[in-house]
Amino acid sequence: METKDSPDSVVIVVIAKEEITDKDEKILLIQRSKTDDWMPLHWSFPGGHIEIGEPPYKAAKRELKEETNLDGKITYAGVRKTKTGKMYIYLCELDDQIKNIKDKLKLNYEHCGKQWVKYNDIDDLEDKTPYVKQIIATALEIPMGYEWML
Repeated sequence: METKDSPDSVVIVVIAKEEITDKDEKILLIQRSKTDDWMPLHWSFPGGHIEIGEPPYKAAKRELKEETNLDGKITYAGVRKTKTGKMYIYLCELDDQIKNIKDKLKLNYEHCGKQWVKYNDIDDLEDKTPYVKQIIATALEIPMGYEWML
């Protein structure tokens, strides 16, 4: 049975500690495949469209599992208007260190790369999808100094 997507989407900002003693959390970015219709080979987050009738929270859990093979507690962080609907932003804080997550983290066919980055290094990252830093700021409740809309 084919499902229909709504115009709304979800993104999940996944964070983990690099080391037990490291207070700097790192954020998971995944690279869109070269065959993707929208922004191929650009860095973004796990996420995707919400199916018609699907609650955003369940869509976020589904997308996280489908795209990364990770299970984790997710927390609603906010919603933003897009050109076609709404983007629901969720935060997934992994309790484990990155080195322990590496075996669990498996990308599906929609992505071809992964990296863990610090928030302050996002500006230096080339080939990222729009609003990456703003989405992270929303998830981590970092003030941006202005209101933003997609």
